[in-house]
Amino acid sequence: MNKTILVVDDDSMIRLVICDALQENGFNTIELESGAQVMKTLKDNDIALLIMDIMMEEKEGVETLLEVRNDYPDLPVLMVSSDTMYLDLTRQLGSTALIPKPIDQNYIVDLVKQYTDN
Repeated sequence: MNKTILVVDDDSMIRLVICDALQENGFNTIELESGAQVMKTLKDNDIALLIMDIMMEEKEGVETLLEVRNDYPDLPVLMVSSDTMYLDLTRQLGSTALIPKPIDQNYIVDLVKQYTDN
């Protein structure tokens, strides 16, 4: 059974780049453009891993990360940002791994495989 990865970013091109790379490697993906629907999506779906941008307009990744860690402490969460200061902050708040922008598709696929035992 293919594992499902939740990809959350307010930039549709970033979502496309990440989702295309994951789908080409046999993963299913669900896309969201803000953190606002993450908790409902996690509740309603069997998500193996979450990839989320830190800076989003409607609901930021840091706030969402704290909620996810509270309800899903074992879910791998990969945080994405072009600002290394924010990446370091999310590491302290419980992100599993950090993904710097610009996006390296091979790096993301390798991380997802590592954290989903694929």
